[in-house]
Amino acid sequence: MALQAQLSGFDSGQKVQYVGYSRGAGDVWPWGPPLLQGAEMFFGVLYTCELVVKCIGLGRDFLKDHWNWIDCAIVACWSLDVSGSLILPINPIFLRLARLMKLLRVLKLVKFFEGFDSLYLMTKAIKTSFPILVWATVILVLIQTLFALILRAVLEKYILDDSKPLEGRQAVFKLYGSFSRAFLTMFEITFANWTPACRILMEHVSEFYIMFSLVHKLSVGFSIVSVLIGVFIQETFKVATSDDHIMLINKDRSVLRHARQMDKLFHGLDLSNDGVLTREEFANIVHSPSVKHWLSALELDVVDAHLLFDLVDDGDEEVTATELREGIARLKGTARSIDVNATLYESKSAHQRCQEILEEQRHQRAVMDEIEKALGQLTSQLANPERA
Repeated sequence: MALQAQLSGFDSGQKVQYVGYSRGAGDVWPWGPPLLQGAEMFFGVLYTCELVVKCIGLGRDFLKDHWNWIDCAIVACWSLDVSGSLILPINPIFLRLARLMKLLRVLKLVKFFEGFDSLYLMTKAIKTSFPILVWATVILVLIQTLFALILRAVLEKYILDDSKPLEGRQAVFKLYGSFSRAFLTMFEITFANWTPACRILMEHVSEFYIMFSLVHKLSVGFSIVSVLIGVFIQETFKVATSDDHIMLINKDRSVLRHARQMDKLFHGLDLSNDGVLTREEFANIVHSPSVKHWLSALELDVVDAHLLFDLVDDGDEEVTATELREGIARLKGTARSIDVNATLYESKSAHQRCQEILEEQRHQRAVMDEIEKALGQLTSQLANPERA
């Protein structure tokens, strides 16, 4: 399709006598038209075979997909065009573009392939940006409509004043003569080159419009547009990054990055190259300022290497690469809310258990006192049988 458009452009440029297009497509690229005809025949036959295979394979389900109806229309128009029995009322390239739109459905599959994470994020962000774009467009249209109506009403007197130079009146009318012209000029001032539209008013009407142009550019072109762009970007990526698949991707990336960093640390500390770290090798963390600073950048402040070794080790006095990765992952960073709440829960449970033990001890103490008192009375009776 791109080749066909390029060849058609050569012929169109020659027809309108555009500078540099004195020759047609057949003269510039003699091999172009035959190649285009061969490619069109090849792909036409290929699409026809594909359509027949899909019709046979899907059966009645073939009619349930609207894309298959588009394919049928494309193949039918191509067949009639090749046979010369039909002159299409539209350019056939539009039908081919409709088929090319089917490739957009492939974007739904990119999240299942590694290496396409960025593409999936961009497509997700584009998809979620449409609601925000609608409201941003509504705000801009309302503001620009207001300015266009005001300028159109104010400048109408100048445009209709026969005492003013005709050239100046025509220049002002070209940009502000009707609502549609003024409305388009407002968007041109906001997003494109604003000085020509401002200078026309300054040169032909009044220099007062310098202030109007500056106020409009600073208030609408800078302030309002900057706010809309900021909100647009913030809300779009907030919605995009809240996607479950993107959160899983970010988590997987974080885990892989942490694993690579810990493997690098492990190999740097394993001086004996035996695949495990002893307490002596692990103590080198404190002795190396560069390693301490590197770990601090990873949100892990090391003060006592032996304490860190005990927290990472599983009790065999040797730390493997897996133990180092998992242990550091548990310890680095600030205290998480779930960790704090878990500690509070365990403290409350331990406090409650201590209270129960204390009550049990008090009960046992009271029982012991009763037993001791009873034994005292019994001893006293045995010692003085006559009194008993």
